[in-house]
Amino acid sequence: METNGIGTSTAGLQTGGSSAALAENFDDFLTLLTTQMQNQDPLSPLDANEFTSQLVQFSAVEQAISTNSNLSSLIALEQANQVTNAVGFLGTKVEAFGNTNALTNGQAEFSYGLGANATSTQITILDEVGQTVFSTAGETASGHHTFTWDGLDENGTAQPDGKYSILVTALDANGDPIGTETGIIGTVTGFETTADGSVLLSLSGVGVPITDIVSVSPQPAPSGV
Repeated sequence: METNGIGTSTAGLQTGGSSAALAENFDDFLTLLTTQMQNQDPLSPLDANEFTSQLVQFSAVEQAISTNSNLSSLIALEQANQVTNAVGFLGTKVEAFGNTNALTNGQAEFSYGLGANATSTQITILDEVGQTVFSTAGETASGHHTFTWDGLDENGTAQPDGKYSILVTALDANGDPIGTETGIIGTVTGFETTADGSVLLSLSGVGVPITDIVSVSPQPAPSGV
């Protein structure tokens, strides 16, 4: 299982250090305030408004640090929830937004949607450097469609496993392009956490954000089970 642990965040350490520094500075300020008030000139008392303003500023900073600490805790909790959710996807078949999928054992499954009925639809498969490997006519009815590529190029030669992309071009009766969207379909084989704490599901090595998943279906049980 391709899983990476979530690294320990430094947010808590930074917040703790900021809080300690604030407390120390606040104690120093109160000491100075008390000393000045004890030694103030009765004929020229200290400006109470200025000290009140400084006290309010210290209080605002203290609240901001407390808020940051709470946000750090919420972020850590959300990251843990994403990992928990990712575990539930393992072994399931999913469809997600995207155009790049893995060819595995001579099969790569894609999906595409047409915004309106088309007069012609062209499906093109591209390799990792953007070269056309295979092309064929696609469905012309508006709506959702799937396409499974068998890994053969234009000459019927089997292509090596790897990442390939789909390009769908659809035209209406006037020869104008029709809006399309593409997706990939595959089995979740693992997941990993990124540097920013988000989780990517792995479809045979193709990373997919959980937020890009549009459908999930369990794999059929082996025969005889």
